[in-house]
Amino acid sequence: MFGRIWGVMMLSVLPLCGYGQDIFAIDEDGDTSIAIEEIVVSSRASDANVTGMEMGVSRLDASLLRKIPALMGEVDVVKAVQMMPGVQMTSEGGSGFSVRGGSPDQNLILLDDAVVYNPSHLMGFFSVFNNDFVSSAELYKGDMPLRYGGRLSSLLEVNTIDRQPRRFSGTGGIGLISSRVTLEGPIGERTSWHVGGRRSYADLFLVFAPDKEMRKAILHFFDLNAKLTHRFSTNDVLEASGYWGQDAFGMADMGAMRYGNGAATVAWRHRYSDGLSSRLAFNFSDFTLRMYSDVEELNAKLHNSLRDFQLRLDFDHRAGRYFNLTYGVESTLHHLQPNDAVAMGLGEMPDATQNALEGTVYVSNEHELGSVLTLRYGARLTLFHNGMTYVTAEPRAGLLARTGAHASVKASWSYNTQFLQLANNSSSGSPLDIWFTAGPDIRPQKSHLVSVGYFQNLRNDMFALSAEVYWKGMRNVIDFKDGANLLLNNDLEQEIRSGRGESYGLELSASKERGAWTGFINYTLSRSERTIEGINGGRTFLAPFDKTHSLNLSVSWAISPAWEVSLSWVYGTGNPTTYPIGQYDIGGLTVIRYSDRNAYRFPDYHRMDASATWHIRPYSKRRWRSELNISIYNVYNKKNPWMINFTEGRSEMIYLFGILPSITYNFRF
Repeated sequence: MFGRIWGVMMLSVLPLCGYGQDIFAIDEDGDTSIAIEEIVVSSRASDANVTGMEMGVSRLDASLLRKIPALMGEVDVVKAVQMMPGVQMTSEGGSGFSVRGGSPDQNLILLDDAVVYNPSHLMGFFSVFNNDFVSSAELYKGDMPLRYGGRLSSLLEVNTIDRQPRRFSGTGGIGLISSRVTLEGPIGERTSWHVGGRRSYADLFLVFAPDKEMRKAILHFFDLNAKLTHRFSTNDVLEASGYWGQDAFGMADMGAMRYGNGAATVAWRHRYSDGLSSRLAFNFSDFTLRMYSDVEELNAKLHNSLRDFQLRLDFDHRAGRYFNLTYGVESTLHHLQPNDAVAMGLGEMPDATQNALEGTVYVSNEHELGSVLTLRYGARLTLFHNGMTYVTAEPRAGLLARTGAHASVKASWSYNTQFLQLANNSSSGSPLDIWFTAGPDIRPQKSHLVSVGYFQNLRNDMFALSAEVYWKGMRNVIDFKDGANLLLNNDLEQEIRSGRGESYGLELSASKERGAWTGFINYTLSRSERTIEGINGGRTFLAPFDKTHSLNLSVSWAISPAWEVSLSWVYGTGNPTTYPIGQYDIGGLTVIRYSDRNAYRFPDYHRMDASATWHIRPYSKRRWRSELNISIYNVYNKKNPWMINFTEGRSEMIYLFGILPSITYNFRF
């Protein structure tokens, strides 16, 4: 019943996205007043990629985000992340991503230290991050800072605006699918405020749809951001930030779904001396889904929610070349309420509310050994209790060796544990996905990650080159038995199987940071496999997001102060999938025979995007500045499969986006 509503909701948005289908046979065998330009870590040295200890890190700066052609004109942090080496998008246009063969729930996504559990809008086509309100974004692919943990694959750390405006000002944009505005200003000399909002308005155009049923569709999302900063002195800063976003879609006379995230952070930063500082923070996270239906006289309601309450204290302590310490403690209360449902004639589902307490203490040290070698080592000690108690130590270590003035070799090893898991209903960022904790029959996921890399800068740090190899071994990774029922099921442990996983690969990257021509090219060669008893007869099979080859290219040319053009091209081996390979009759019933798990692949994915930006009156001294951006998604109209249905020995390919032009007017004052 809920699956039917989901299908209707999907069909309600597909006409807006360039839906189509093909039939084919299957063989059985710069200006700091512009918010978007603030996505940069200004204190970072130009050669930090060579001299810093971190490896497997992608930092998203202003030029990168602004120049990559965007889907429907919406510049998006997550879409930029999906073009980094070792990262794969999980579905066409979606905001989910897989890092080094891991599943999307193995990524820790933070907004000002508060966890974002579902970073998607409009079924994954957009992320929850309003770029006008973002100051920096960094992706750590496994070797994440020790102050963070709880995930196996990556950390995406997104921070909001952190500046003190001198006057009232604003930025915004008007596009075909949504509009946004961000305002900021001072309150006296020590306090500053920022507020921002974004809303889509596809629902406003549905009233003109020729199909009367489409006019009844509910389809929109919105974001609200706010931040208040008060500087008591040069040593004490108090920050309070919040986010609230929600999606709504469905059919007015059948049912609707509303889901969204909430996040809030209150933090006090204190500097004791030049070498010692601390940050005390309270973080709140919330993801809530509410769904109702009235189909064929069946009235039903579904409610899922996940809330975190976290208190943490972090210290940064530099005491000479031998001791560059970070240490701290954190405590998190997880409150999960999955599948709280009531349906007429079926009664209420049993209460499946879960509470879990997670506490961590950590310490890390960076130790210089002369001018050539630097060591980093440390560990996290975590206690997780939800009726059962788990205690785990997570050591991590890294080595940097300078091989020249502009080159280095790095190596790292990390051991990670994950106590929260996700029951996926789709790969596109579905709000019906359900989070649950480790328990008697589901052990925490664990991984060892080993990586080695070479890093080289050329031409006064204008060009950056890197090559990394990695191996990741995982235990207790989860998957679901064939035909698993995840929705309205409060006994998920019966549907889950766990086993071993392995992924390994090579990542190559080259980028040009400055000049009229800028851009990057990233290539990944990888393999990710699973071996799970009870799935595929216990034989090893490809992980859902395994991609042998992945190539991402982006180039931008600043023709003049008034004009800039950009081009990007994406290529990836098709995702593994399971196909029906035959059928037979038993007592008049048709039974489908399927291939081994993930024995086939979708066709290879590729597409080209382009954009042109006109900076209107670039030499004007007026406060009001504006630009017009024209972008084309999927320039050569490649029909990349989003879903494949099988009927009577043939397949029906459903694709989302053909060629899709858009136009956006951006402004600032």
